Amino acid sequence: MQALFDKWIGERTPVFLGTNHRSQDLPFSSWYRFKEAFSPEIVKHAIVDHPTKVKACIDPFSGSGTTALTAQFLGVPSTSYEVNPFLADLGRAKTEYYDIKELRSSFHSVVQSAQTHESTFDHNNEANLPETFVEPGKNGKWLFNADVAHQVFRLRDAISCLNDPTLRRLFEVILGSSLIENSNVVINGKGRRYRKSWQQRPKTKFDLLDTFQTRAERCFVDIESFNSKSAVPARIELQDVRDEDLCFPEFDVSVFSPPYPNSFDYTDVYNVELWMLGYLKNRIQNVELRRQTLTSHVQISKAFARLVDQPALLTETVEKLQIQQDRLWDKRIPRMIETYFLEMSNLLENLAKSKKPKGRVWIVVGNSQYAGVEIETGRILAEIAKGLGYNVVKNDISRKLRTSPQQGGSPRLGEAILVLA
Repeated sequence: MQALFDKWIGERTPVFLGTNHRSQDLPFSSWYRFKEAFSPEIVKHAIVDHPTKVKACIDPFSGSGTTALTAQFLGVPSTSYEVNPFLADLGRAKTEYYDIKELRSSFHSVVQSAQTHESTFDHNNEANLPETFVEPGKNGKWLFNADVAHQVFRLRDAISCLNDPTLRRLFEVILGSSLIENSNVVINGKGRRYRKSWQQRPKTKFDLLDTFQTRAERCFVDIESFNSKSAVPARIELQDVRDEDLCFPEFDVSVFSPPYPNSFDYTDVYNVELWMLGYLKNRIQNVELRRQTLTSHVQISKAFARLVDQPALLTETVEKLQIQQDRLWDKRIPRMIETYFLEMSNLLENLAKSKKPKGRVWIVVGNSQYAGVEIETGRILAEIAKGLGYNVVKNDISRKLRTSPQQGGSPRLGEAILVLA
């Protein structure tokens, strides 16, 4: 399988293993622009450099599915977990086996149906969406022009008529990857903003259909080139890994990158896809999904808690934050930080139960900063891991992250690759 991996990656040497820079144009990785990801090479290192033959790999935070996809290329069965249903389907779509003839035939029928039939669900879809999503929107602004939104609903309607669930999932993912390009907004920083002169350069239903077909063809070429990889099992579960009843399967290697404690609610990044594809149908579901995410932000009220025996560095960090309380943009930040590390401690403890004797856990994680106080995430996690019986094999700074604009935007914060045994 090494030859198949090399064919996929090509001749490249990533500058930083902890970032997907230049990975976004790789087959499968290009299906959806995913900023918060690590390189496939870090998964390769974890598997190839392991002291024993790797027979099982897991990822508690699947995201775009990099671990599952890379392990599959290397011939290693994997199990991944993801709380965001759109991202779970994205990872599943990348790792499924497809009948090429049926794939192309079904896609043709979807496009034909969407062009010739009116959706019976337009009104219901619009009624369930937030007010700002579809023209006329609210206060003169909206994310999608009416004919674009209706084309989305017609495509969804046509896709839902397919019998094969793997094809339905793939086409929904392709449609999801076509949405932002044909909306009136761009995703930027910690949210979205309207495109410059969006009202003078309106998107149309024909633009959406063209994007949908172009992206689909790229996906089909990738699938045709690498369909044999799908013989290797890659299971992706829709699951909150903080669930106390969750029991991980036995594994040799775990590779993952959890959300960083940077007050970035990653649900916001995929909010458009979640609503427009019908994963979210009301405000209650939206709130519930946010509550299922790791406590790395304060954008929604959660119950905070702390470790009984906190590492000294964590205690010191929280005390510094409390001293700067008046400068913090939210008073809950110190409690959020404590809860974040409690949840990560619980996860590491749970992973330890399923780790084989020579198993290893690879974590890519970045530091954060509030009111000049740096949260040294890698160092704190290393101390927590030691207390749980892990040996810290490696804790290296792989690159420097930029601080927020409020902190000057300079590349000062470290991103670490932490390896535990």
